Amino acid sequence: MKKQQGFSLIELLIVVGIIAALSAIAVPAYVNKQKIAEFNSGLASGRALLTRLDLYLDENSGSTASKFGEKLGDATNLGELATVTVSGASEEGGEGENAKGTELKVTFNGNSSIDGTIITFEKNDFAWVCKYTTKETFEDGEIKGCKKA
Repeated sequence: MKKQQGFSLIELLIVVGIIAALSAIAVPAYVNKQKIAEFNSGLASGRALLTRLDLYLDENSGSTASKFGEKLGDATNLGELATVTVSGASEEGGEGENAKGTELKVTFNGNSSIDGTIITFEKNDFAWVCKYTTKETFEDGEIKGCKKA
């Protein structure tokens, strides 16, 4: 009679159990990191547009933020993940430092894992303030440079 070779059933069950335990921990962590990466991508794109918006409002006296939004054209579509809208800064001296109330919003759409999340940059007296709304539960410290509204 030949000696049987291979793994016993108990050894296989232990390996399957270990893989299942690791999957239960690793998959949710990966999904959360993916959501944070998408959020940070939108945040970085929004911040890059803020610089252009500030320059536009300073250089085009009497122009509005919504006119800047029109000039963006296809740039308002951040790939398939989000869209950008610009509003505020009325015709009445709404340029430069008087652009208080101007808003630039990055809205994540259905192709994103954080669908419905909105990042809002609002101009106040001194600088741009970043706030976001989301149904996701990000841990403290995962989102830097933007506060939950």
